[in-house]
Amino acid sequence: MLTAVLRPLSSPTFFRPSLVRPFARFMSLDLYRITAFIALLLALLWTYLNRPARISHTSLNKLNFDLTVDDIKAQTTELIKESTDMHNRLAALKGSDITVDNVLGVPNEFWVDFYPRYSSMEFLQNVSPDKEVREASSEADQKLSEHLVEMSMRKDVFDVLVALQEQHPQMDAESERLLDRSIKEGRRNGLHLDEASREEIEKMKKRMSELSIKFSKNLGEENTVLEFTKEELDGMSDDFLETLEKTDSGKYKVTLKYPHYVPIAKKCKVRETRRKMDFAFNNRCADDNTEILAELVKLRKERAGILGFPSHADFATELKMAKNAPTVRDFLHGIEDKVKGRGASDMKLLKDLRKEDTGATMEEPLDSYDLSYYRNLVEEKNYSVDQLLIQEYFPFEHVLKTLLELYESILGLKFTRVTDQPVWHEDVVCLAVNDAADGRFIGYCYMDMFPREGKYSHAALFPLQPNVQYKGKRSYGVCSLVCNFTKSTPTKPSLLTHDEVVTFFHEFGHCMHHICAENVEYA
Repeated sequence: MLTAVLRPLSSPTFFRPSLVRPFARFMSLDLYRITAFIALLLALLWTYLNRPARISHTSLNKLNFDLTVDDIKAQTTELIKESTDMHNRLAALKGSDITVDNVLGVPNEFWVDFYPRYSSMEFLQNVSPDKEVREASSEADQKLSEHLVEMSMRKDVFDVLVALQEQHPQMDAESERLLDRSIKEGRRNGLHLDEASREEIEKMKKRMSELSIKFSKNLGEENTVLEFTKEELDGMSDDFLETLEKTDSGKYKVTLKYPHYVPIAKKCKVRETRRKMDFAFNNRCADDNTEILAELVKLRKERAGILGFPSHADFATELKMAKNAPTVRDFLHGIEDKVKGRGASDMKLLKDLRKEDTGATMEEPLDSYDLSYYRNLVEEKNYSVDQLLIQEYFPFEHVLKTLLELYESILGLKFTRVTDQPVWHEDVVCLAVNDAADGRFIGYCYMDMFPREGKYSHAALFPLQPNVQYKGKRSYGVCSLVCNFTKSTPTKPSLLTHDEVVTFFHEFGHCMHHICAENVEYA
């Protein structure tokens, strides 16, 4: 840029008479004005050179949400080949080639490139409006998960990691932690055990991965609809009823998605309706998922035994703060002792209301489909809290605006809605995140907030691309917040319950963690 500014001063065309005369007049000005003019030029130049960069999608990341079924199949094959080649190169390292850069750095560069392409495909099974794409995404996830299990069980790669650690090389704290964690994960995969044990664990891990994907897929594709008359939905507001579709016979169609299930559990006066909803909700995909869950529990227990852990709980907590299952158990028992008295008095409140309502005795246990209903009644009668009125204070757009302003203030950020980024559905909003102080781009947060058929049915944060800088290469953090809040209608805005507001803030905190956690080197 500076060369471009200076070049005209040395070119022959600069000394044309029409240009020389103004320059001579300029030189006749006093030194103060000349100095001020030069300072202004330098300030403008500095501002230009340090302007916030305009980040295009292609330079930002490798995310692609427009993948077809054929694209997904081709990319799956491509990623498996690339991953296999990288692991082969890593396993082939010998002697002086086993360095921090070769063992940790080169694979890290690969994963920074690999992860967004993998997550683009894997994520679509949770959000794509196209069932065929969701199916292809789930199949790709299954193939890639099986491949990654195979790669995680490669003893030749594990031996290279151990060899590097035994050299005690000079490395920064981040590299040291990555190496230590990688070796621990290898041991948790049984790579220090005999070949027969390793083969058994690999077979178990593949099966557990397959079962977990099937379990989630079944829930995502669940589309149960129950039909109720207006009388069977007594207690539900007219606004709620207006959001429901009707059958030809005039009955209301109710799904098991949260915007339907939760209000009915809390407000419907008809106990039988609550019972039907509770039974259907807690038995979603029961025919398939019960068997899946039973097999998963069995496999987890067997794997823990091979690895020398008393239980799966001990295996799962080894790398966490608690370290083992007894610590967690003692912690929970300690909490139970502290809240038991208050819990008993709260339960009496609920049973008193039930007795007034139905005549049931205090000795009869409170059914699961009565809990939310009578808790809501306690709030209304004892504390004058009406959740329907509270919702009016939390229109979705207002909550979103206030939440973003709060995080802007606390973290020094600037959120901007952008429309030039690809999305997977028209409801999705994309937010660009910048540093408020200098305008520096930090990352993107996608927000997919309303339910639809085939979509992930709970609330979660999905990391899509890591936020990392390595050897001058920059990967910007990208993630998606997926929720299932009630969608607005032509006559009513989307109103959030207080619980939904809490959920929104909770999940958005994960979003900020992902985007703002700028790793120096490793993804």
